[in-house]
Amino acid sequence: MENFFKYFTTIYFETTNPEKTIQDILKNPGIYVSSLFHSILYAGIFVFLKSYFSPKHKEYDVNLFLKLSKFLFFLMLIGYIARFYRMKAIAEQAPLQSFILRDTAYFRFYFFG
Repeated sequence: MENFFKYFTTIYFETTNPEKTIQDILKNPGIYVSSLFHSILYAGIFVFLKSYFSPKHKEYDVNLFLKLSKFLFFLMLIGYIARFYRMKAIAEQAPLQSFILRDTAYFRFYFFG
């Protein structure tokens, strides 16, 4: 389980490093694995809760799950790119500030919030 969290933490630090390029980010298979994992997890939880509280809509669950998973996957990829460009913009103005923001605000919000 420790390797599991270490894998996602490594992806996080690589995709928030302003010294990288967007090509480095997009070539990293970890962002695709992470986006796929989280989109399936979130869509599965949503569909489960929806069918649990509304059992008459079970015939749409697979279709909803697939559509929601695809949407979340692309949304998360866009989120990786947007967060990277934000960190890059902050690093151009205040290089030390970008690492402080990444190590305190982002890391605490995403992993402990």
